[in-house]
Amino acid sequence: MKTITLRNRLMTALLLVAVVSGCEMLDPGLEVNVALGDARGIRSGAAVRFNGVSVGEVKSVDLATDGVMLTLKLDREQAQSIQTNAAAMIETDAEPYLRIENSRAAAAPIADGAMLLGVDSSLEYTAWKAGSLLDAARQNMQHTSSAAKEYFAGPEWRATKQDMQDRIDDLQRRSAEAADKIEPSLRALLEDLESGGDAAAEQSRQHYDALKRQLSQWQQQGNEEFAEMLLNMLEKLETAQSHQPDDN
Repeated sequence: MKTITLRNRLMTALLLVAVVSGCEMLDPGLEVNVALGDARGIRSGAAVRFNGVSVGEVKSVDLATDGVMLTLKLDREQAQSIQTNAAAMIETDAEPYLRIENSRAAAAPIADGAMLLGVDSSLEYTAWKAGSLLDAARQNMQHTSSAAKEYFAGPEWRATKQDMQDRIDDLQRRSAEAADKIEPSLRALLEDLESGGDAAAEQSRQHYDALKRQLSQWQQQGNEEFAEMLLNMLEKLETAQSHQPDDN
């Protein structure tokens, strides 16, 4: 009788192992890579968070030519909202963890083997975030609804324009050269947002590209102050963009 009981227990244990292994084979999760310049104390097993929720862990940290390569193991269901244009950065909360943030611009969801952009510094994050605002704005450059027209004729938009003017004036006092590089594109974008339509949308794409190139240049020069100032301006423009329905 004891022999039968032991045999039954063994068979049950083997069955459980088979079921668990089968589940892992059916859905092993997503493996995603992130290249960073510095591991900053992060290790395998560290949490990976997206929108404040744990979505997986760091599977390995390997040396690369110019830094480290992190391999992440993510829960497939929890990670389905992460986009291919997301960025990943190391932060600390008791222990180092990896935070993933989506770009403001829409993009396809990540898949196995995806490579996420790694962000190593506050300046890189500022430039990435500003770039994501620019990309998002380019995706939606029309506003034809009555609600949009009401907004662009109202006090909130007037306050936004005045705030933008104040920021441009402040930048002009700090560095006329820096102001000259972005002022024409910013002023043109303000006018384009008010007018709307396909023609303005096409012109705006060129202005957004010019601002993105300038952001990249300031990033390479390590000019965090000007990059942050431009980011603040772009966030104002994004608020205005939110009043534009997607007509595409």
